[in-house]
Amino acid sequence: MKPEEIHYLWHSNPKTKPLWQTLFDKCHVRPKVKLAWDIIKSDQSTESQKEDAWVIIRKLDPKYNQSMSAVLQGGISVQHGCDQHFLENCPSKESIEQAKKDFMTYESRTWDNGSDKLKTSLVADEIEKVTEHAILGLTEAFKQENRVIGEKEYLEKVPGLDLKYNTRPDYCHRIDLKTKWSSPARKSSIPKNLSGMFDIKNIYQAAGFKMVTGRDPVLVYATARDYQIFSKENCDELKDDFLNDVIQNSINRLRAVEIKIKLAPNLMTLLACEPPDIKDLTFPLAPGVIEEINIVLGQIEYTK
Repeated sequence: MKPEEIHYLWHSNPKTKPLWQTLFDKCHVRPKVKLAWDIIKSDQSTESQKEDAWVIIRKLDPKYNQSMSAVLQGGISVQHGCDQHFLENCPSKESIEQAKKDFMTYESRTWDNGSDKLKTSLVADEIEKVTEHAILGLTEAFKQENRVIGEKEYLEKVPGLDLKYNTRPDYCHRIDLKTKWSSPARKSSIPKNLSGMFDIKNIYQAAGFKMVTGRDPVLVYATARDYQIFSKENCDELKDDFLNDVIQNSINRLRAVEIKIKLAPNLMTLLACEPPDIKDLTFPLAPGVIEEINIVLGQIEYTK
């Protein structure tokens, strides 16, 4: 089977989510959502067809099924404020206010027993300070750059892989901003190193930057209390040897995906080799997505 036959068109950070979820999203959900939008936008579609398409979109499209979380939106809003400051020459005070204003448009999820609503309140309380520290951290990080460049998407060929690799550094082709927020149980804090379960995903993302640009990545962490710049000078996980090992591991993982796709006769066989496991999720998914996963699970036949 060819990757394009199942809409697997490029690679990305292999540590972002389990492989089964990547295949489910890229090869099942996105094509289904795209087809639904094509039906809605087409003048040839009947009202009944459009109504059915809207059912799919409200169920599976992340922009319509409440997949967003307060923490994710907080990070987006902070970066929006930083963009205003660094890319549009907006004073820091106004940029911080803009980040707060941007976040206040977020509507909490309604399907997680009030968990996201509580986090929405916590993020709202901290977003001004987090944005302030993000601006301070980025200001220091940008001292090593000739000029500030905003988010850039890369889709590049990587030696050892048939498909291109996709990544998006937030700034200057190599600098990424990470925000951390307090939870009901504890105040946010910056890790001493980046070897933890969540932070190692950021290291794999940073390795992707280096893989396509050849430049040393920098990660700026910001909380309501402080900021920290991680680079090869002060972080073992960003040193050349470690990062080069991560790059090679990423290539090995992604090459394995290409081999699996080529060997599988169809998508259901591929998913049978990487069966969806809801218990493997790091973060909860919207109810409609869980329902769709269970439908797909019911279609996988292991006896054939």
